[in-house]
Amino acid sequence: MRHGSGGLVKVLTLALTLLVFVALTLVSLSGFLVYQIVHPPRNSATFDLNVMMGHPETYSFPAGNGANQEGWFFPGLRGAPTVVVCHGYQSQR
Repeated sequence: MRHGSGGLVKVLTLALTLLVFVALTLVSLSGFLVYQIVHPPRNSATFDLNVMMGHPETYSFPAGNGANQEGWFFPGLRGAPTVVVCHGYQSQR
């Protein structure tokens, strides 16, 4: 097949080229999608405490380094748990 049979070599070369192009495209697209899933964009969320369920209140508490941190205090009903949402949650608390 050194000198080839003309048309067959051209068809095989074209098929191999297309196969390599499709494989590279699929690998690139898969890598991009996996990156988007593993590293979602972080955008700051704005919360209005007046419309949140549980009617939370802003709560300030001392941190280990001496600075004050803020959180949201969700008072529980009688016999129900109390929840405090602190920094690190949704890039806000």
